[in-house]
Order: sequence, then C-alpha cells, then structure tokens
Amino acid sequence: MINELDNNIVRHMQKGKYRDTIRLFSKPFDYKEFLFLIIILRLSNILSNENVKKIFLSVIFLFYFKNFFKRLRPFIVDKTIRNRSKSKLDYHSFPSGHAYISFLLASILYNKYQVPVIYIVPILVGYSRVYLGVHYPSDVIFGFIFSFIYDTIYDEFLS
Repeated sequence: MINELDNNIVRHMQKGKYRDTIRLFSKPFDYKEFLFLIIILRLSNILSNENVKKIFLSVIFLFYFKNFFKRLRPFIVDKTIRNRSKSKLDYHSFPSGHAYISFLLASILYNKYQVPVIYIVPILVGYSRVYLGVHYPSDVIFGFIFSFIYDTIYDEFLS
C-alpha cells in the first residue's frame, strides 16, 4: 500500500514540464559538495569541531541504514519514473541521505542561530529528491525522522 502511494506521488510530481533548476536544491548535499560545504562552514566558525564530528559520525549511521534496508530507488522499480538527477547513484534509496543530512545540518544551525526558516532547506531538498525520481516520499520523511532521532541521541549520549 505504501509502495503504491509512494509510486503514485513520484509519478504525479514528474508530470508536466521538467524543471532542471530543481536539481540545485539538493546539489549542496551531494557527497563532494557537502564535504566542501562543511569545510567552508568550519573554517568560517559557523560549525564547531563537535558539529563536524556529529555530522561525520551521522554519515556512518546513514550508510548502515541504507545497507540494512536496501530499498531500491523509484526509477529502478518503476520504469515510468525517470531518474532526472544526472548523477550516478547507488541502488539504495531508504532513507534519503540528502534529506537526512540536510535536516541534521539545519538542526545544528537552528540550535546555534534559533532561526526556524532554516528548516525550509531540508523541505526543498526532500521535494527535489522526489521530483527527480531518486527517492520516494517515505524515504525523505524517514530521512528527516532518522536525522532527528540521531541528533537527539547524539546530544543526549555522545556529545
């Protein structure tokens, strides 16, 4: 039931004219670009060493989650869904790494600056991942949920 709902949402989002610029929402959270972003944020003292440690440890957990669940990407499962990302991707979509890491970064920045509008970034990232056909909506939602859980556990027990 969830799979069919997920597929219907992705197919619906891909109807109409393709907008290439939507890829730009999630581009800063591709691995190479994200590493560069983290370095820039650290060098400018926006992120602390502890924040960087938190982020890199979270990526280890993210890879574990993806390899544990092994859910195939929408464009692999349903040939009517196109991969519009223009990136070489692995096969696993659950949870969305882009949603996970963008939400974690937004949470870190929110804790420092107390600006709720920062959470628009992960919403746009999640939207773009579904629109591009590389994630199901549930991948994105659980990316946010797992990120929140990780953030809470890290702050409570690991920092």
